[in-house]
Amino acid sequence: MKPLQQEITSYLYYNGTTRGVQETEIRPKVAGYLDQVLLVPDRQVKQGDLLFIIDQRTYKIAVDRARAELNGKKATVQSAKANLDRVRQLKLARRRQRPGID
Repeated sequence: MKPLQQEITSYLYYNGTTRGVQETEIRPKVAGYLDQVLLVPDRQVKQGDLLFIIDQRTYKIAVDRARAELNGKKATVQSAKANLDRVRQLKLARRRQRPGID
């Protein structure tokens, strides 16, 4: 028997994981609870694509609170203007009662 002479290819096996070259983390610009996630994993997205629908209740409450505060401030300004007008009227009435005194 003659020995068989041929080239042998050596293989090495390793455990590992691979990742895409152009991979990015996608998250909303604002904090809040998500109502829906429209993002589909492993699918390409374009600028302007709708990816998430955020629960609007938190933001609606904040807007309502800000509007109520604004209305309160408007009422304070209105009251201050009314008081200013009243004081001006009183000063004018006093001047009329005492013409030579300021």
